[in-house]
Amino acid sequence: MARHDPAYEMTKRVFDVLGASVLGVVTLPLIVFLLIVAPITSKGAPIHRQRRRGRGGREIVVYKFRTMTCVADGQGHHLAARWPAEVGAARRSPGPRITRLGRWLRQFSVDELPQLWNVLRGATSLVGRRPILAVDHERFVHEQSRRRSWQEARETCTPGLTGLWQVSGRNDLPSSELVRLDLENAECRSSWLDLTIILRTIPAVLSRRGAY
Repeated sequence: MARHDPAYEMTKRVFDVLGASVLGVVTLPLIVFLLIVAPITSKGAPIHRQRRRGRGGREIVVYKFRTMTCVADGQGHHLAARWPAEVGAARRSPGPRITRLGRWLRQFSVDELPQLWNVLRGATSLVGRRPILAVDHERFVHEQSRRRSWQEARETCTPGLTGLWQVSGRNDLPSSELVRLDLENAECRSSWLDLTIILRTIPAVLSRRGAY
């Protein structure tokens, strides 16, 4: 069972605000550059909004740099129906939907930078469990009892910009492993684990493993 530690939660929030602020300042020139270049390279707004499940089951809006064409959402639902056993299957196979700039953004996780705003607002954290898409939650989470317990455990903690899923293979992992990592993240929360994940994030991003 996931435990609640007020001291850990307070420390985590302070670290989130300081860390997101520093990262925001350091990456601001790159963010501004991408806001200008993205609309030039493909049609559509540079920022994409996704509805995801936050802490306590609340729906939150997550901001990312757009990496796919404007028709990607409709195609994504079509693809997801073809692989109903996999959580987020459409995200695993972007195929021709992804833009040339978007492929680079995904490989180095640069598309996640706008989520620093979510961290500052408190909707997400720098480190946490995988923020599942709202549409994936409705489609898959009630399929089996294990996933029901997974939902209950994962919703006790805040979703993160990085986490065990992101440093363990990302999209190369099967859905069963995503479930296990979510449960481990919920049950083993600590400042030491958060620090370990942050240190593992840098080589994971540079390796580009599982980045589609």
